[in-house]
Amino acid sequence: MKTICSRNLNLTINNQCFQKKSRSKFECCSELVNIGNKLGVGQARGGDPDTCQLSDGTAQLSLKPSKGEKRLKKPRFRKSKKKQAVPPNKKMESMEVDASENDSSIKVAFFRNIVLNETPFQIEFRHTVKNVHKLVYGSTSASPPHFIRGLPWKILVMPRPNREGQTVSVGFFLQCNSDSDSITWSCSATAHLRILAHDPSNDNIDQEKCSKRISHIFHSKENDWGFSHFLSWEDATDPTKGYCSPDGTLIFEAEVYADAPHGIAWDSKKHTGYVGLKNQGATCYMNSLLQTLFFTTKLRSAVYQMPTDFDDQSVPLALQRVFYEIQSQDKPVGTKKLTKSFGWESLDSFMQHDVQEFCRVLLDNLESKMKGTSVEGTINNLFEAKTISYIKCKNVDYQSRREEIYYDISLPIKNNESIIESFQEYVKPDLLEGDNKFDAGSFGLQDAEKGVTFKDFPPILHIQLMRFQYDPMTDSNVKINDRIEFGEEINLDEFLEEANPEDPADYILHAVLVHSGDNYGGHYVAYINPKGDGKWFKFDDDVVASCNTKEAIFANFGGTDEKNGFVKSCTNAYMLVYIRKSQLPCIIFELSEKTDISGDLANRFNEEREVEAIKRKEKNETHFFMTVNIISDEQFGGHQGSGLLDPDCVSFRTIKARKDLSWAKLKVKLADYLGCSDETFRIWYFKRKYIRSNNAEHETWRPEFIDEDDMEKCISQGGEATSTTVWLELPNVATERLQPFYTKRDLLIFLRLFDPDSGTLAYCGHLVVPISSRLVDLIPEMARRAFWNEEPKEDEILIFEDRHLGFCVHQKDLQATMNEALLFFKATGPGSPNGNEADIEDGVVLIFQKHPKMYPNEKPASGLHNVAEYFREQANSHEVIFHNVEMPNDPGFVVSLNQRENYQYMASEVSKVLRRDPKKIQFFKVPPYARDGIGQAVKSTEKRTIEEIIYLPNNKRFMMYAQGERESKKNRKKMFYQLINMDIAQFETKSQLAIKFLFADMREIDMILYANPKSIMKDLLDEVRSRIPNLEPESHLRILEYTNTRIITILSQTKEVEFTCYAAHGANNARHIRIDQVLDTHKSFVAGEVLIQVGHFHSSVQNGFGTPFFVKICHGDTIRSVRDKIREQLNVPEKEFAKWKIALVQSSRARYYSEEEEESVIDTKGLQVEDCDGVPLIHNRIWIGLDHPLRQKPKPKQAPLPPITIRN
Repeated sequence: MKTICSRNLNLTINNQCFQKKSRSKFECCSELVNIGNKLGVGQARGGDPDTCQLSDGTAQLSLKPSKGEKRLKKPRFRKSKKKQAVPPNKKMESMEVDASENDSSIKVAFFRNIVLNETPFQIEFRHTVKNVHKLVYGSTSASPPHFIRGLPWKILVMPRPNREGQTVSVGFFLQCNSDSDSITWSCSATAHLRILAHDPSNDNIDQEKCSKRISHIFHSKENDWGFSHFLSWEDATDPTKGYCSPDGTLIFEAEVYADAPHGIAWDSKKHTGYVGLKNQGATCYMNSLLQTLFFTTKLRSAVYQMPTDFDDQSVPLALQRVFYEIQSQDKPVGTKKLTKSFGWESLDSFMQHDVQEFCRVLLDNLESKMKGTSVEGTINNLFEAKTISYIKCKNVDYQSRREEIYYDISLPIKNNESIIESFQEYVKPDLLEGDNKFDAGSFGLQDAEKGVTFKDFPPILHIQLMRFQYDPMTDSNVKINDRIEFGEEINLDEFLEEANPEDPADYILHAVLVHSGDNYGGHYVAYINPKGDGKWFKFDDDVVASCNTKEAIFANFGGTDEKNGFVKSCTNAYMLVYIRKSQLPCIIFELSEKTDISGDLANRFNEEREVEAIKRKEKNETHFFMTVNIISDEQFGGHQGSGLLDPDCVSFRTIKARKDLSWAKLKVKLADYLGCSDETFRIWYFKRKYIRSNNAEHETWRPEFIDEDDMEKCISQGGEATSTTVWLELPNVATERLQPFYTKRDLLIFLRLFDPDSGTLAYCGHLVVPISSRLVDLIPEMARRAFWNEEPKEDEILIFEDRHLGFCVHQKDLQATMNEALLFFKATGPGSPNGNEADIEDGVVLIFQKHPKMYPNEKPASGLHNVAEYFREQANSHEVIFHNVEMPNDPGFVVSLNQRENYQYMASEVSKVLRRDPKKIQFFKVPPYARDGIGQAVKSTEKRTIEEIIYLPNNKRFMMYAQGERESKKNRKKMFYQLINMDIAQFETKSQLAIKFLFADMREIDMILYANPKSIMKDLLDEVRSRIPNLEPESHLRILEYTNTRIITILSQTKEVEFTCYAAHGANNARHIRIDQVLDTHKSFVAGEVLIQVGHFHSSVQNGFGTPFFVKICHGDTIRSVRDKIREQLNVPEKEFAKWKIALVQSSRARYYSEEEEESVIDTKGLQVEDCDGVPLIHNRIWIGLDHPLRQKPKPKQAPLPPITIRN
């Protein structure tokens, strides 16, 4: 409530502000009644002059003398002397405002049940600025906020200066939601800004100056919009101009229309009673149609009755779920399960489609799913009707008719002002006459009319306005934004073949589906009249808001008409849904959730909702839980590296547990998970430790015992914030129960076996031994677990302690106790003391093997005598991925190489994979800072190690060998290779030369030739012959020197190749080598025959392009005959070649030949001819030019979106 100013009535009902001047109590009472009548909440009735109320008791105004100063009292509940029975939903609130002495105290009581569902979407308010001439630059006059769509709107007025600082104009702006801290909100609005002239009769008043329109999307970064120079400062401050009053008062007025806001807590259900649908990315077209089908109650009822199962791919079930949630939920409904049932992937939800196309596909799918059910035929009964296509002869009695079924009508809008005119164009017959006469059988060819008429119209009529049409000028579809009018009610009797007077084709508009944008993309919204009573609502994805007929219908006619206050040139109606008036009660009716929806169906969806609520709760409470990784001995098997496992490569079994769960309760939870007793296993905390050795820290993973005192501690105290890992100690096969473990007496040992022959490690389980026991005491158990036939003696077994990262210590004294022999270092970490060796910790890893002398061969098959050598070999080996340079997308193959070996070793290992002679493979490095590039070739005489040959930058960006793969300590290095046809040593002595080969039919290929440094041009020709398949042996080849668009000369085959003189392809103004397959007619010459080069250019000879070539001309040839030779060589269609101009170019000057000169004779004797390797060649400064546009291959059009499909 606002404090009432003198002689003014300010009344606010649910943020709607009504302000009227009043001079008496009676005027205030009458204003309240008028307001009630406007809101439709009651009718006026008589009463005390001091009291006035609405007839339905919904609002009351009382006027009493007021004493005291002007102040605002706190809202309080009215205490009635007599208790009256008031319904719970009609509890009364009162708000009291005190005014000045000369005014009256106004008390307005209103019931909660009449509070409007939402603030208005259109409002007109004013702001009065007094002493406008006193406003200075930097000051702003703002009106009080007025609420539209729940957002505060203000008028801002400020003076605007010029560059010299002089005030030259008045700025008029509209501001929205200026005090909000949110950055995600937005609201689209249009407004009419006006300055109300104090003296409208003044001749100086210019209506265009004082009235302007704006259209803007207000958001956090642009929350105000308007005009910096709305009215000149002189006009605004000079009373003689008629705008301001003599005392300098200027009145500003804004008429604002706002859409429902986005990005704020807009409660569509509360404001409108309906909910929206969430947009998955580009599914606005689907949301608009689904809302339209939902309010087609007859269809929704049939969908509810379709039998469904629990299959997630069931389209009927998914559609039932969406309809049920729209009907019962209070929040926007998701459609991911529906699109999943369509068989769509996530990418499909980001593809824009046509709403009419989707409507047809969805209804066809529903129709097929309804067959054989109780609702079979529903789609046909609602949407199907028939047209009659006919051809009627004009002069004879002959007619051809054919009935066709239709589900929607596509109406043309070009050159039509309304859909009635579009219907008239649709049924307008075409004339078949002249060369297009109709074959009437025995009557022969006859003049006729071909057209279509409607046999009937369906109960629900879908009309598509053809706004997308092909434009031959742009060779693409374009959107037609022309204006076309459609009525809220229409009659289509005139388009029926035979109208029914008892059931006229009267239709009422039910929905308008609007498209904003162009052919490349846009946005769909739906304006729906849910009950067919003229009350419209706008469904914009998840936001639903009420609107008026102006916005729903008139604003979507299209065009650029600004008279209605809307400037939306690309926003217009695309699809209309009409319902037959006579069948409206049968199609739109109230559907009860309790009686019209199956109880099983409702229970199913309610249960799904509960499950999803539980999942959301678990997701929201994720920070209370942690992941527990479960490790047992099976994770240790197969590991071939140091330690017990590689945590990045092993797969864990996991469970979720609360962070405040104790170890004891976790053990019970694990027992329940494993389906066994908690007494059959013992849990160890498996943690990462850092072992200090040689002044460095090394990472390893070891178990840590949890004693009885720690079992009651929380599991989060001993692990990371999000996860922890435990090892389950299970009893040995020989025992049924775990033996007690004493941390001060016992030691946990893991055993691993190394086999020198196979060069592999095998896990042999764990055992618990006293710390005082000796290493030799473990030999019997080791022999048993290794399945050795005999127990080895002390000198027949080797035992190593695996400390960290393959660092093994050979235990030579097997008579020593565990405490004496095992030097396991204390775990260290950040802040840990840099202590020296300490007590043994649990989790010691012992690797044992037979002594090498126990093997029959002196050298094992693997070449490794003991596990120390095995780990050394493993540390030196590295995975290298090899890619073929001739295959751009070659995935490559991986080879594990010893970094200490040399080039010959690498070639040998790669050749085993390629099954090729290692001497016929060439390798290339990778540039240090270009992981995808090909660097220098590796010489076969390279003496450096593989580690030195293959450089790996010490940079994380280059150490990632594939996107999405984890970064490990041993990142794969990369190399390239190519297969060659000669020995690498011989190949490396050759020089490389890039050439172009031109076939006789003008096809081109690029080649790289390898020749000896002292090679001659003939050697290149021989190399080309051996490299090009299917090249006939008798083919004559000729070698040329050329630039990009001009031939320089023909080279002699005996000329020595100058490799340093020729550039690679693509270098501008550089010399290149080209080898041509010579035409048969160009092999030999007689007197008067010469070769002249031909080049392409456009407009100017400097604009050359294409491949130059030779043409043979003879003395006495005509221009026409030369043209024909050129056309035949190029194989260009005669019709196209006729558009080309031919010119003789000499010293960069072109002389064109006209059609009259085509019979002119060519005199070759007057041209400068050179002998080039036995070929008479005209000097390169003289050539024939073909002037024509560049014949580029047509650019591939943008791939059209795949047709929308429902795959299930």
